Amino acid sequence: MVGEGEALIGGGTAWWKCFRRRCPAAQLVACVAQVCEELNCEEQVYPLAVNFLDRFLCVCVILRTQLQLASAVCLLLASKIRQSHALSVDLLCVYCDNSFTPDELRVSHFL
Repeated sequence: MVGEGEALIGGGTAWWKCFRRRCPAAQLVACVAQVCEELNCEEQVYPLAVNFLDRFLCVCVILRTQLQLASAVCLLLASKIRQSHALSVDLLCVYCDNSFTPDELRVSHFL
């Protein structure tokens, strides 16, 4: 159940327009880019993570409060595919201000 004041994001190809009006999409994507840069990710990790996030939000509806978790999951998956070693789950949590636990990130990346 969605609480009062919590916005739903995703669930169709128009998610980006909805997202752009209600929350700083550029800030989320810039944050992913900043994490990639600071952690010296391979150059293919960032575009793949953004692609995963776009595809995920086209088919799933999530709460605005879950956007950081979704972006971290996409970044983790992209690093597992494009790098010789995946990003650290604990480090991703730190970069997201511990807005979720390492266990939540580990469980979510299997969805």
